[in-house]
Amino acid sequence: MRPYFALFVMFFRESLAQRSTIIGSLLLWCLRVTVLVGVYSVAFRARGGSLYGMHFSETMWSIGVYFIVLSLGVRHVAKEMSKEIRLGIVETKLNKPFNYLLAMLATQLGRGCPHFLLSGVFIVLVSLFIIGVPHIAITSLWILQSAALLVGGLLLALIFYGLIGLCAVWLEDVDPLYWILDKAVMVLGGAYIPVALFPQGVRFVGEHTPFGAVMFITHIFNPDFSARWLGLFTTQILWFGILLVCVGYAHTKAIHSLSVNGG
Repeated sequence: MRPYFALFVMFFRESLAQRSTIIGSLLLWCLRVTVLVGVYSVAFRARGGSLYGMHFSETMWSIGVYFIVLSLGVRHVAKEMSKEIRLGIVETKLNKPFNYLLAMLATQLGRGCPHFLLSGVFIVLVSLFIIGVPHIAITSLWILQSAALLVGGLLLALIFYGLIGLCAVWLEDVDPLYWILDKAVMVLGGAYIPVALFPQGVRFVGEHTPFGAVMFITHIFNPDFSARWLGLFTTQILWFGILLVCVGYAHTKAIHSLSVNGG
């Protein structure tokens, strides 16, 4: 694991030095939250302050959590892998004494961690100032359950987007596939509309597919979160196992294809 940790540290330091990029992403989030606060404040006032059991503050905190996790940039694994495979860079890395897929995951985590940490602090502080404290009971159990969904979602996202990236070995352009699947994650993960506000059929899809499972962390502010936590976490584990098998098979086939065909 030492080579992967070294890659993580190297790209963490590199990303931390790019302050303008981090500041730009924070300003973009401020623009998003300003628009969403205006839209949702009108919607909740029109419905008497509550929609399907969720209040304005829980809705905005749910969306904020989505963008905190999004700032880690795990989704970029797919495009980086696709780029390296398309340009032939991957062939030089296959001769290195480490697993290519794990190296790419460590690299992206290193790049994204400064954004994740700084965005997390910034978004929480801004949310407390603009929106206020969410009306939920924050207990030690709630924190543990939330942490489990966060870790499970990140691991699932790494595998999910890594699998998309590996498809570049056989597809001339993975961008259309990436766009479709990434937008499915955005919609079913609760980027702009919390899953609790979805119609029942759409909510079912969001809670039982990997597209929603990647962002189950956004469910932590739902009124029925405690009752649904075990089912959500189990879904993450099941999809992680399924996609891990798929990634392992695809990685083996990709290495063989690149070795035989030269990319």
